[in-house]
Parts: sequence; C-alpha cells; structure tokens
Amino acid sequence: MILCSGKIFGKTIVAMLVFLMLVVNGVVVSAEDDAGDNAEETNTEEVIAEETNSSEGVNYALSEDGTLVISGSGPCDIVFGDVIENHELITKAVISEGITAIGKKMLYGLSSLQEVEIADTVETIDELAFGYCTSLSHLYLPASIKDVNAS
Repeated sequence: MILCSGKIFGKTIVAMLVFLMLVVNGVVVSAEDDAGDNAEETNTEEVIAEETNSSEGVNYALSEDGTLVISGSGPCDIVFGDVIENHELITKAVISEGITAIGKKMLYGLSSLQEVEIADTVETIDELAFGYCTSLSHLYLPASIKDVNAS
C-alpha cells in the first residue's frame, strides 16, 4: 500500500501494475462487474478430468470443450499444468466464487489457454500465475483484486 499526502493508493497501483503486465503480453483485460456472474455458469459438456481435494477445499473439472472450472473455498495452490495430464486441451479457465487466491504458477505453461474469468472473491494473484500462457487473449479481472505478487 502506498501512502501519499494522507491518501492510500494501494488498490489503484496494484490494478495498474496488473494491467501493465498483461498489456505487455498482449492480453485484453476487462474489469467487468459481472465477471463473478460469468464464473458461475454451468457447463453441460462431458467432464474429461476431475479432482475433489477436500483437504485443500479446492475442486476442479475439465470439460470436453476445454473449460477448466476451479471451485471450492480458500486459496488455490494447484499447478494445473502439473496435475492435468492433457492440459494442452485447456482453452478457458473459470475461477468460481469461493476461491480467494490464485496461487504461484497456478495456470503456468497452459499454452492453449485463451480466456480466464475470475470471480469477485479472489483478492490475490501470486507470481507467475499466468506465466507462459502464450495464447491468453482475454482476462476478466474483478475489482476485488487487492494484491499481485510479482517476483
């Protein structure tokens, strides 16, 4: 947080830094109020990879259409490029309501990933969360983001 002349500019600076990091990589950034609503859409496609991790409070499902839905509660520290065998099929990630943080390298190396929707409950994005997502062109950031950890 930055304090200047008695005013706090933390959220504004964090948002600007995230925006600049993504613009450099050619990502279209949208700060839509309904990003959280989009994150709750249901998918009727057949699930091809699924995991329920009750100890971490995070679940995920990858459908035939390439949509990875991450749900549950609390921070998500799963590195999906390491745990999903056919991760090259992932073209869209939906981080649902209840997830509070996007962990280090969470979507790292998902070279086919084109779009990410982040729910309003997410407050933190950790370093390299979208590293080497070379096809990423749309990132929907909620106003709830308070902290971006860049190394």
